[in-house]
Amino acid sequence: MKRILFLSMLGLSFSAASSDGQAAYLFSTYLASPGPPAGVVMSPISGGIPAQDSDGFTADLLWNDGARSGDLGLRVPTSTFAGSGSGWINDLVPVSFDPAYTGGPITLTIEVFGPFGETSSLAGSETWTEPGMVPGSGPQAFQNLPQSPIYLFALPEPTSASLIALGGLGLIANRRRCLLSRSKSRTANALFRVPVD
Repeated sequence: MKRILFLSMLGLSFSAASSDGQAAYLFSTYLASPGPPAGVVMSPISGGIPAQDSDGFTADLLWNDGARSGDLGLRVPTSTFAGSGSGWINDLVPVSFDPAYTGGPITLTIEVFGPFGETSSLAGSETWTEPGMVPGSGPQAFQNLPQSPIYLFALPEPTSASLIALGGLGLIANRRRCLLSRSKSRTANALFRVPVD
């Protein structure tokens, strides 16, 4: 009930905002239907429970409307709400994209990264399709967010064997380049050698 009230108040406050041909969403899993556990970030750092604010996770939003796509480059931290727990993504600044949007479905992807952003060893994502909106109608909440949490997983790190193999390939390539260079040098010397009587 609190969430519905909050969303209606938010709608009133943004009713004057027009996107002039753009699609605009509120980047919020907290305000999205159908509610928890949809969009809750589940963190292995916190022992497989919703991410805590202190974990340092941030979220980005990617979009694709069929003809164009983009990455908004956001870094929205996860949030805690009294009575609803932690692990929510909630940015109340409407995000707009694609000035050429004329309506129709939009595929969205939430990407969540660990404390060090894209260089983190933890990451997770969620992709779904929204029905779209009337361009310039003002920001709206996600309607089709999947009814599952966003799980973060450890990204695979290169093994020692693969690093050794890459190093070996580099040495072979470098040796081959040196041999080719010497061969070309000898050929050039032979071609331009002046015979002495």
